[in-house]
Amino acid sequence: MHEKPLFIPLRTRHFADFEAGTKTVEYRQHKRQWNLRNVRVGRRATLSLGYNGGKRLYGVVTSADVRHSSTLPEYDRAAVLECYGGDVELICIGIRLEGNGNGR
Repeated sequence: MHEKPLFIPLRTRHFADFEAGTKTVEYRQHKRQWNLRNVRVGRRATLSLGYNGGKRLYGVVTSADVRHSSTLPEYDRAAVLECYGGDVELICIGIRLEGNGNGR
């Protein structure tokens, strides 16, 4: 059975950071969809500019671990606090883009 790629919608600034190669880890609150059962090393990932954006980047999950947001570097922790409103348990998803990121 062929597994569907992990779909990861991103805000504009985070998408741009992945596109520029300055971001390689995405943080999501550890819960239903975002868990170590679904987010596995080797699984393909589609990074999308928003939910319906035309821009996509393609890659593969290179790491996945769970940690508390209070342990993140300050820049990343600030982004998590902005998104979730407080410290939370996260799944940290390492992603390597394939080719130039557009699947080619």
